[in-house]
Amino acid sequence: MNSAVISTGIGGRQSNGLALQAEAVRLPMLTTADRLALSLTDADNGYLVFDVTLNVPFLWNGSQ
Repeated sequence: MNSAVISTGIGGRQSNGLALQAEAVRLPMLTTADRLALSLTDADNGYLVFDVTLNVPFLWNGSQ
C-alpha cells in the first residue's frame, strides 16, 4: 500500500494537503472558522478542503 503526504501552504497557512493510501484521498481538514479565514485568490481556484464543523467538502471556485 502506497501513501504520501504533501505539505501545502495556502493563504499563509500550512496544512498536510493530500494523503494517498490505497484508493483513497484524504483532504485537508479545517473547521468552518479556519476555512473562512483563508485568504484565497483566483490563483487558488480548485483548492478542496473538508469542513469538519459542517462535515462537508468545499471546493474554491475563485469567488467562494
